[in-house]
Amino acid sequence: MARSSSGLPDVPPRRATVFADFLQNRLAGFGRSSERNMMMAKYWTFERFLKFADSYGYKFIGFWIPYRVFANIDDPDELPWFIPVHDGKIEIEYVKKFKRWLKDKGLLRDEDEDKNDKEYENQAGRP
Repeated sequence: MARSSSGLPDVPPRRATVFADFLQNRLAGFGRSSERNMMMAKYWTFERFLKFADSYGYKFIGFWIPYRVFANIDDPDELPWFIPVHDGKIEIEYVKKFKRWLKDKGLLRDEDEDKNDKEYENQAGRP
């Protein structure tokens, strides 16, 4: 195999890209694509969601792995919410569904409206 001026082997561009992707995934420690997609997704931390749900009267009542169960203690007839949590993170789609549901009930406060999705990008629980 021919060598470049840097002394490294010349690798055709396609193979180099595939190898770079493989190496990046290996070095990152994520073997499964679902884990990689999870880490690339927008999320809220569990603590942030816990405070948010609590501000609307939804209390954390237990686990059903991988879900965390939230219920409105004031309304026992209302069905509980099962929110999946992975590594202390909740995907933004579940937060948006909960907010949409609150909005449909007329409970969502103006300050909690989704004004800018960048607000949620990979935040580590900042309010």
